[in-house]
Amino acid sequence: MPTSRDKQKESRTPDKSRQKPRSSDLAQALLRCAGTGIYIVQDGKFQYVNSLFQQMTGYSEGELLGQYPLNLVYPEDRETVREKAIESLKSGRSVPCEYRCVRKDGEVIWVLEKVTSAEYKGKQATLGSFMDITERKELEQKLAEMATHDPLTGLPNRLLLSDRLAVGLAQAQRNNTRLAVMMLDLDRFKTVNDTFGHSAGDELLRAAGERLMSIVRKSDTVARMGGDEFVVLLPQIAKMEDAIRVSQKILGSIRKPFVLGAYQIRVTTSIGIAIYPEDGEDVETLFKNADTAMYWAKEQGRDNYELYWYDGMKTL
Repeated sequence: MPTSRDKQKESRTPDKSRQKPRSSDLAQALLRCAGTGIYIVQDGKFQYVNSLFQQMTGYSEGELLGQYPLNLVYPEDRETVREKAIESLKSGRSVPCEYRCVRKDGEVIWVLEKVTSAEYKGKQATLGSFMDITERKELEQKLAEMATHDPLTGLPNRLLLSDRLAVGLAQAQRNNTRLAVMMLDLDRFKTVNDTFGHSAGDELLRAAGERLMSIVRKSDTVARMGGDEFVVLLPQIAKMEDAIRVSQKILGSIRKPFVLGAYQIRVTTSIGIAIYPEDGEDVETLFKNADTAMYWAKEQGRDNYELYWYDGMKTL
């Protein structure tokens, strides 16, 4: 028959069913259940990846363990990721890093990563968290594009054009080259809207923008200022004749009929050209003088180009 001393001894004996889980077991459970991708890198290679990390990258645990993390990083972003990781480990604080990750299926996603030092199985390691932020980055890109691009044609708007012109002017000053600002206006565009409707007018503007883009160099800019007005920026040109040659190509291209649904529409354009440095040395002066030259082109009968005569041969 058990004595009271036996009962006391029994009460002090740990009940294994009620023991707290070991900290290592708890840590593993937390890593598995975390709402973000988690990985551990040791000796430069993956030693642990949770299930969400596998889902985000498209690779299985077996495919990831033992691999180098940078293999998942978009090539152009690898140096940034490397620098951020070094900064985090040196400072002892987690430094966020946004970069592009290449999934197993080739899809590129944006991720937010944070890394910190940790101990894993008795050795120094790097613990990283990994979150898919692709939707946020796409929204940011869309909002940025709305601020700098024309919603109808997708071309740069005045804000972005002004910025590129300022950059072009700085380059032209540094390299002692010329730059051309060409202001274009579609002749009698209002008649197109009144005759065929605004939908046809919008289609015409989009098609005209595409034709302009097909003529210029990759380094040039085609922008829509609003209404039926476009601007072509030609940076780094050697002489005025370069701008004249582009103008002649534009005139010929716009003269060709536009087939819009059941309609075949013919329009022309008037072009005004201002050249840096002769016709202006700042953004607003070049815009103003190109616009003035465009109205001279209209006064001459439309469907042609006019240079802003900086030498006084023309006066307002």
